[in-house]
Amino acid sequence: AVFLILGGQTWWKDNISGLGFIIYWGACFLCAVLAAVCALLDLSTIRRETRIEHRKLFHETLEKIQVSAVESKSKNDDADSSTASSES
Repeated sequence: AVFLILGGQTWWKDNISGLGFIIYWGACFLCAVLAAVCALLDLSTIRRETRIEHRKLFHETLEKIQVSAVESKSKNDDADSSTASSES
């Protein structure tokens, strides 16, 4: 699209007229619109993948915190039970 626009403004400026002018600039416009649509689709895909990775990381971190809390509680319970049995 950029090549067509630059070419239309420099090299082919004086050589294009009438219907050729309309077709040429219509093609330039179409290429520019298609490039913008591709960019928006790419942006949408990147945002979706980022959202999926963020959720995955959140759930993995939450699971690690839960496992750590269970292990910590288990160690505390073991320490309390061994203290209670040594006092008896």
